[in-house]
Amino acid sequence: MHQANLAQRHVLPARDRALDILSAPMRAQTWRATAFNLASLPIGLVTATAVTVGLSLGVALLPVLVGLPVLLGVLAASRWFAGAELRRLHWLDGRIRRPAPSQPRPEWTWPAVRARLADPTSWRSAAYAVIAGPLGIVTFTIATASWAYAAAAATEPFWNGDGGSGRLLGFVAERPVDHLAITCAGLVAFFVAPWLNRGAARAHAALADHLLPTRHR
Repeated sequence: MHQANLAQRHVLPARDRALDILSAPMRAQTWRATAFNLASLPIGLVTATAVTVGLSLGVALLPVLVGLPVLLGVLAASRWFAGAELRRLHWLDGRIRRPAPSQPRPEWTWPAVRARLADPTSWRSAAYAVIAGPLGIVTFTIATASWAYAAAAATEPFWNGDGGSGRLLGFVAERPVDHLAITCAGLVAFFVAPWLNRGAARAHAALADHLLPTRHR
């Protein structure tokens, strides 16, 4: 009896893992991660460009004091973006991340300006905004490449319906067995793509949790 119960405990997790793999392409979590990865490219490029240009401009204009309000504006915008990104992460995985308390209204005295410029919360937000650009390129590439290959390979018999010579990612299909191999690879990729997208989204979220300021930190 004990051996039977032990064997059943081993069978059930294996069956659950198999069902999880087979159902992954149909799960909302998969498409939520895919949408998150795709949206990270335009969001990341816009914020990274704006913050990089703003910081560069602010530093270049410091000798004429015009750079101070530019830097303060960029840091304030970075904190706003950090809050928006925390809400986007909550949409991704459901975890509650409370943004750091907002700064009080600025006072244009040197001690107040210096304190705002030295605020590590603002600089961490700005660092994340800059990293969001290349990070968005990576996650967008993973999302598009994984699903595009799965769709192209799995449907190869349809768009190469004449059964003649075909090519996909450098692999030349000339014999029927070659076309079958491409289709099988596409079906496998169809079940691998969800895990690639989930992994990319989790890595993005982990980096955000490390950099973005929250109230519990």
